[in-house]
Amino acid sequence: MTTLTNHDAETAHSKHSTSLYEFMMMMLSIVSVVLAVLLLIKDMDPGIYRLLRVFDLIVCGVFFIAFWTGFWRSDHKWQYAKSHWYDLVASIPFSESLRLLRVVQVYRVAKMLYLTKGRFDFHFVSRLGNTIAGLLLLELLIIFGGSFLVFYLETGLAQSPINEPEEAIWWALVTVSTVGYGDFYPVTDIGRLAASVLIVIGVGNYALLSGYFAQQFLGRDEEKEAIKDAVRETHIEVKILRNELRALRKQLSELTDKEK
Repeated sequence: MTTLTNHDAETAHSKHSTSLYEFMMMMLSIVSVVLAVLLLIKDMDPGIYRLLRVFDLIVCGVFFIAFWTGFWRSDHKWQYAKSHWYDLVASIPFSESLRLLRVVQVYRVAKMLYLTKGRFDFHFVSRLGNTIAGLLLLELLIIFGGSFLVFYLETGLAQSPINEPEEAIWWALVTVSTVGYGDFYPVTDIGRLAASVLIVIGVGNYALLSGYFAQQFLGRDEEKEAIKDAVRETHIEVKILRNELRALRKQLSELTDKEK
């Protein structure tokens, strides 16, 4: 794997397709801009503000890791830095007055829409690291949505155990991972419906990830067997050629003896 993001241009230009990782990074860019705008709203509920602030810090961390991982793995670091500068800008947790600089992430969205012509034909078998990262980002966005929804619906209710932003995030994490400790749970019908959706998505996501791993390992075994078969066939052909060469040498020697 050369880098997590440096193959997006050639893939989009040649096949008008994109990896799950690239698409999820684009979606995360949109979320980043939305968070930057929401956090500028005055008189917001303190709990929701804290929750959005946690989301914002997590998004900054994702972009920070994405940029420096790609920079470190890239063979042309300066070119990579010039073409992925928006990840570095988005990874800085700006102050209130500078947060709107996050709007540079619109460049990523516009770039991908231009390269793919708005057609997203996902391919899951290009690179193992990209697919895993894409699935993890998908799960992160699901956790964001689930924790925000349950916090908005459940907080303030007397019988609800979820009253803090951190509790909502923890609940979404254990729910989407299908662990379900039971220490926090929704009490409203809509909250329970959201929990059901998270469980179904979590099971499907882990099944997809497990199936992809199995496909990768089985594919490698089949590729090794194909290589072994090709080597065996090559050896057989070499032996046949050697025998034919010996026969030709023998015939040539007999003809030479007759001429003498």
